[in-house]
Amino acid sequence: MRTFTTICILTICNIVFSQKMINDFEHILTETDTFDNGVSGSGGFMDTSIFLPNTYDHSFDFWGGWAISNKKDSMTPGFLNQYSCIAGEGAKESQAYAVTSAFVPVTLQAGPNNSPISIDTIFINNSTYTYLSMRDGDQFAKRFGGETGDDPDFFKLSIKKYLDGEISTDSIEFFLADYRFENNAEDYIVRDWTAIDLTSLGLVDSLLFTLHSSDIGAFGINTPTYFCLDYVVTDGTTTSTRNDRITAFRTFPNPATDKIYLLEESDQIYSYQMISANGVIVSKGEVSRDQSIEVAHLLPGTYYIRLLNGGKQGVVQFVRE
Repeated sequence: MRTFTTICILTICNIVFSQKMINDFEHILTETDTFDNGVSGSGGFMDTSIFLPNTYDHSFDFWGGWAISNKKDSMTPGFLNQYSCIAGEGAKESQAYAVTSAFVPVTLQAGPNNSPISIDTIFINNSTYTYLSMRDGDQFAKRFGGETGDDPDFFKLSIKKYLDGEISTDSIEFFLADYRFENNAEDYIVRDWTAIDLTSLGLVDSLLFTLHSSDIGAFGINTPTYFCLDYVVTDGTTTSTRNDRITAFRTFPNPATDKIYLLEESDQIYSYQMISANGVIVSKGEVSRDQSIEVAHLLPGTYYIRLLNGGKQGVVQFVRE
């Protein structure tokens, strides 16, 4: 059976160590039954020890990467309910959680000391949109199992690690839905938050999440490429806090062809990392306000600039034409 993959990346910000650190996203939203899909242009979401990247295009009202949500709608099918988890809440009866639209690659890079960390556990679940699409079918995707229930459908999440720019060959796999059993009574679609043990991956700079589905068409996966993430437990050392973030900067021009310039309020000198869409650091150095960074050597595509200054950091996206 052919499968099609779509990728999103979670890069771990290793600014936390010496004890277990829990990332539950509870502090990010101040209102109930809402979401943040990156419309402010912040470029992503920092929690205790991880950063989830986000891109938002105002021209098309389109977002990619990660959003933070505390939506509770587990009943309404369709794209308009793309920010809800099928459980109607976060893991461990919490309110907030992260949801990814994994249609395009997304990256997150290691913290200021650039040292790898270990991730003990993550909790994964289906979004309402994806769950109901697999259960009932919709105008784009099939009902899992088909009319007879015998079709061997599946929706699988594969997790690999990046370490020192190299991706692992081994992966951890988790089935968000599995209809491949001889006994149809054993077929299932996940609707409860499920813990995944990642300790076997060891030290990581980032995690690479890849979705695979049995339902594919001319444009790739027909199954809505969403899943939800919560309660990420990491192990390591840090002196950073959730508020140690550089926010008042951007790059110009965007899109760029030869050079980009840092537009920032202070005269501080920053270390920077330039990161490709698949999570690889393609260049690094130091930069300050109004200084240029060469990008002419880069292939066309989406990139991220990560600024580091002491215990603070910030991420902004740009496009190389």
